[in-house]
Amino acid sequence: MATPRPELDPGDHDSPEPASRHRARTIAALLVVALALLTAFAVVDYLLRSHIQTQVEEELAAAQPEVSEDLQVDIAGIFVIPQLLTGTVAQAQMSASTMQVDAFTVRDVHVELRGISLAEPYSAQSVQVRARATEETVQALLADAGVPPGVQVDVADGHLIARAEVFGIPAEADLVPEAQAKAIAVTVTRVRLAGADIDIAELPDGLADGLSDIEVELHDLPAALDLTDLDVTTSGVVLQLSGTGVRLESL
Repeated sequence: MATPRPELDPGDHDSPEPASRHRARTIAALLVVALALLTAFAVVDYLLRSHIQTQVEEELAAAQPEVSEDLQVDIAGIFVIPQLLTGTVAQAQMSASTMQVDAFTVRDVHVELRGISLAEPYSAQSVQVRARATEETVQALLADAGVPPGVQVDVADGHLIARAEVFGIPAEADLVPEAQAKAIAVTVTRVRLAGADIDIAELPDGLADGLSDIEVELHDLPAALDLTDLDVTTSGVVLQLSGTGVRLESL
C-alpha cells in the first residue's frame, strides 16, 4: 500500500522566492540609491553654483562701485561641477540695470562670457557686451568731444539731431554715429536752416567746425574689448562690444 504524500501548507513561506521577483527588487533598490545620489549631487551642485555666482557678484561690485545693486551673474549649463573639474566654465551671463563702461554710465547691461578660465589670470575666450547709453550720456559725450556750447543734441525718432540757432534762425543737423573699435565717429549727413536744406559750409565757422569730424574716444576700454556696433533707438544709443581673450579683472 502506497504511503500518501504530505500536503503542502499554502501558508508556508519557506519556499524560495522566484528569481525574477528578486531581480526586480534589486533593480528597484538600485534605482532608489541612484536617485538619492543624483538628488544629493544636484543639491550640492546648486549650492556650489549659488556660492560661485554670489562670490563673483561681490567681486564685480567691489571692482565696479558704480554698478547697480541688481547685478546678477548666472552660470549656464545643467550642472556646474563637471565644468569646475575641467577648469573652464562654458558660458555665463551677467546683467545689471546700470554700470560704468569706459568713462560713462550705461543702462540695461547684458554681458555674455564663454570659455571662462578658472585659473589665474582669470579670463574669457570671448565676451559680448550690450548696453544702452541714454540721451543725457550721449549729450555729455558729444560735449566732451567738442560739440560747441549752445548746440543741443537730442534723440528723436531713432536719430541724433543737433539743434542750434544761427542769428536767431533755428538750425538742425542729422548726426550719424559709427563704431570704430576704440571710438565713436560722428558725421553730419544733413543740415537744415529754417527747414531748408543747406550745405554745412554755409553755417558759421565755429558751428560748422564743431559739427565736423566729431570723435568720441573710449580711452578706458579694455585692450581686448572693442566697440563693434551701435544703434540709435528712441531711448538712446545701444552699444555692442566684443572681444577675445579678455581678462575678467579688466571688465
